[in-house]
Amino acid sequence: MLSKPKYYNCYPPNIQLVLQGIWYHQSSEYDYNGLHNLLYNELYISFIYMDRIKQSLDLYRRTTTLSIHEIFSTCLILANKWISDTPYAIDFWSEITFVDKYQLIQYEKFLLRILKYDLHVKHEEFIFWKRSCDIIQ
Repeated sequence: MLSKPKYYNCYPPNIQLVLQGIWYHQSSEYDYNGLHNLLYNELYISFIYMDRIKQSLDLYRRTTTLSIHEIFSTCLILANKWISDTPYAIDFWSEITFVDKYQLIQYEKFLLRILKYDLHVKHEEFIFWKRSCDIIQ
């Protein structure tokens, strides 16, 4: 059983629910080897994506009807797909986020357009976010 991340209590309850689903999911259908090591990096990258989305929406004075839960969940999916050679299936994400898989696919497409399909994260940007999160601890 994996332990909770060190920042777990800093998150809003709806995001804690998603993280709890990832850490404590008991289904035998999914392979959790290496999840703990990748998850921190995926969290940092999902924060970077969320920041980019916010900046993009602010720049064009646009809004979205997506909740923070849906945006965070989708950014975590994108980060998982960007980092992992074998990303988790959409059924897994749907189950732990409590969002319909077809909706998640639509959210992915929408957020990818906002991000201009640029998921690359520079090393300096990653280190900045990692250090920023370490301060919270």
